[in-house]
Amino acid sequence: MLLLMAGCNSKTKKETQQVSEQADSGKTASVQQDQKVEIQEIASRFVRAYLSQDSAKVNALIHPELGLTIILRIGAGDRFQRISELDFANPLPGFYPYPKFQNDYGITFASLPTYSCEHEKWSKDGWFIDTATHPNTLSSLATFLDRVEEQEIPAEEIQKMKTLEQTSYRVILTGKESVIFHITRYQNAWYVTLLDRAYSSCDA
Repeated sequence: MLLLMAGCNSKTKKETQQVSEQADSGKTASVQQDQKVEIQEIASRFVRAYLSQDSAKVNALIHPELGLTIILRIGAGDRFQRISELDFANPLPGFYPYPKFQNDYGITFASLPTYSCEHEKWSKDGWFIDTATHPNTLSSLATFLDRVEEQEIPAEEIQKMKTLEQTSYRVILTGKESVIFHITRYQNAWYVTLLDRAYSSCDA
């Protein structure tokens, strides 16, 4: 009788645990879905404002403390510059105007396309956000520039970049022109923190 009761208790505990695990799993899935909705919203707002060159709407998505970092290519080398707001009348770099084109793509959560300078085309066309990985574009560039002594960047600054990258995602919109940017969750809100104007540039 005791063995039977113990067996029943064990079964009950196991069933309770399974129900709890299923609830936790559902909760996690719900959180991830909610986050994707937020990611879609800020990515859409930025692309609409950027392609229509609406400075006020773009700058509303930039955190005043974080600013917007622009990666640019001058000659064969990449550099980065942090600005407090985007001015479409004064692009960075100055010889490379900000694009203005019609976007007909919807957002797809998937691996990002790559660009081939040899063939001058993307591996796939569309609007992609990769939420499976976090970008390290900026911290890697900063580490390289510091190592080759082209730009002195304190280790503390590079660590801050890495910390922000842990809550960031990279977004790529392809077309005749491309828009490549990072969105970052910071202080319980989403912001656009980086604009990559170098990746698909093959000038050298």
